Amino acid sequence: MRLTIYLGFLAIANVFLAFFCQWFVVTRIGVGIETDALFAGLLIPSIFLSIVSGSLTHVLVPLLSERSSRERVADAWNYVQIIGVIFVLFALLLGWGAEGIIGVLFPGFDESSRLITVRLARIQLVGMVFVSLASVLWAVNHANKKFLFVEVVAVISNVVSVVFLVVGVGYIGVDAAAWAFAIKPVTQLVFLLPSIGRFSPLNLSSGVVREGWRRVRPLLLGAGYFKTDQLLDKFLASLTANGNLTLLHLSQQIFMAGHTVLQRAVVGPMIPRLARLASEGRWRQFRKVYTDRLLLIGWVTVLFSVFVYIFGHACLELMFLVGVFDSESVEMMSNIMIALLGVWIGGAFGQVLSSSFYAYGETKLPTKIGVVGFTLGMLIKVVGFYLGGILGLACGASLYYMMNFILLYYFLSKAIKDRMNVCF
Repeated sequence: MRLTIYLGFLAIANVFLAFFCQWFVVTRIGVGIETDALFAGLLIPSIFLSIVSGSLTHVLVPLLSERSSRERVADAWNYVQIIGVIFVLFALLLGWGAEGIIGVLFPGFDESSRLITVRLARIQLVGMVFVSLASVLWAVNHANKKFLFVEVVAVISNVVSVVFLVVGVGYIGVDAAAWAFAIKPVTQLVFLLPSIGRFSPLNLSSGVVREGWRRVRPLLLGAGYFKTDQLLDKFLASLTANGNLTLLHLSQQIFMAGHTVLQRAVVGPMIPRLARLASEGRWRQFRKVYTDRLLLIGWVTVLFSVFVYIFGHACLELMFLVGVFDSESVEMMSNIMIALLGVWIGGAFGQVLSSSFYAYGETKLPTKIGVVGFTLGMLIKVVGFYLGGILGLACGASLYYMMNFILLYYFLSKAIKDRMNVCF
């Protein structure tokens, strides 16, 4: 519990600093073409990170938790080198084709908006490479149970990013925000790289590399499909009035910030323990660990949802009615956040459930659930957008996340019950 509290405070500090960057940009520059371009440009690298780096992280923590300290050093350097090469190639390819990609993804943008988006996207592709490397180091340190160290490094990197943004925005405008997002993972890499030990040359024949590929392959195939829900959201939002894409992004980021806190303080420390219990065949204890976390997540998400519904608008006024952010934007953002409450609740529960699957090496089943859920979710979002514009899109997203959470809970409960019956 003490570790959870410490991690919670550090995660909140990190989330605050990261969100401060976005708050500073929209209150200093305003909600409009430039901020739409900034957050649209961030979409391309974030999707590739969520597909490849995010999937790999889910696999690496439980996989490396089973290895000795010496073996982890060689395994870590193997993955750093492999992921580094992959993402450098991705960055070069996406940077080369950025103009065509932006034109397809954001058909509602005019020529000026597209040019700004392309420029900012190319800057953020640099950051994508370093985020991918930092994510491997994050997984290694979590496998070593250095949870506090990772969060402290994240605080330092966020402070560096904030300082750069505050100083730079007066000189280079919205470009400072793109560079600030790119600088943050560079700082993380500087601090995290020495923690994995002395350099070890690449060994593609390593058994852990092969096992990691076996586990991550279904995640990559599935994530390549259902992680693109961000594309659909931004694609539809680009067809509405200027600024709506920014307001949707900010609303989503508030809830994603909450998910990040829960992931780092509640879910992350659970994974190595679940991996150990699974390897020992202690399925009853395995079930108790994740159900206890679900109960804690339930209290947190419901209480925060009530807070958002009652006090959300007033809090947004205090936060955003400064600079050039107007009251009309606050009203729209408040309504979007209420419509997204299902994303907040379903996403938080889904983190616990999907991580529980990954902890015992099961990646195919949650991936299949995600693919089915996303297919239905796309239709729900499109219908919602057709009926209610940006607010209908948000309601459709909430319904999709809640449906996905219910499916994950049902199939995880069934899988663990089957294993308990086999043991007895």
